[in-house]
Amino acid sequence: MEFKKTFKDTVLDYPQNMILYSKPKIGKTDLISRLPDCGIIDIEGGSEYVTGYTHVVKDPGGDPIKTLKNLDERLDWLIETRPYKYVAFDTMTFMEECSEIEGTYDYMNSSQGKKWNRINADHIALRPELAALEGQTIPHTSILFELVTSLGQGYGYQWTRNNFMKYFNKMKLAADRCIFVCHIKDKFIESKVGDQVSGRELNLTGKLKTMTTSFVDTVGYLHRGKDGNTYISFQAGETVAEGSRRRAVSGRDIMVGKWNKDMQNYEEVYWNEIYPDEKILSYK
Repeated sequence: MEFKKTFKDTVLDYPQNMILYSKPKIGKTDLISRLPDCGIIDIEGGSEYVTGYTHVVKDPGGDPIKTLKNLDERLDWLIETRPYKYVAFDTMTFMEECSEIEGTYDYMNSSQGKKWNRINADHIALRPELAALEGQTIPHTSILFELVTSLGQGYGYQWTRNNFMKYFNKMKLAADRCIFVCHIKDKFIESKVGDQVSGRELNLTGKLKTMTTSFVDTVGYLHRGKDGNTYISFQAGETVAEGSRRRAVSGRDIMVGKWNKDMQNYEEVYWNEIYPDEKILSYK
């Protein structure tokens, strides 16, 4: 068989799967809602002040198991019908908290965890009235419920990761262009000269952060510039998490929102700087 030397140019030059992270209350959801034909899957319950295609999957009572059930049902609908050009999931940080609970149940249902969160002699010693319930399952609503992440040597975190990735892998099938919203976590690392320097990273735990970022093509940091306008940074560095495989945005700090004079609303939004087939949106 003969092979020829071939040259292929870039097929896609916009983010297909983008993680967008920032400090709380900076307006992530509001900005995303201005993307044309974007469905927002509200996992955390923060879209009540946003106008757009919002789908609240967070359980009204705050139950994480019911929240993930609602999310899974909505994902099935999105994958089957593909109603949106964009789908944003808000937030992945809160979804990890839910996966920590459901992952604990996954462990409890395994052969290794069949004794986990069952009422035993230790519980009864503290609360003798539990004697009649020995062997029964402790629900996640009880103060006696222990998360699987409390297992020694970090063994329990794999159950959270596996549960989280089950949903994350389905999320990527929800639309041609997906945005995964995360909160920020400050970090301090040692620089090349031995100093402690501050940086920023996604508020996800350990290996889960690495796994999640490896399955997307773009990570952007949403922030306010010195001029008060809204920017997304794709400038990778030693102390930051962002970057992109897409040449159109890689290495740039892009203004995506220009605020009006009283800083109460956007004057213009520039999603076209990230997705070239979009237009400048004016609110003058």
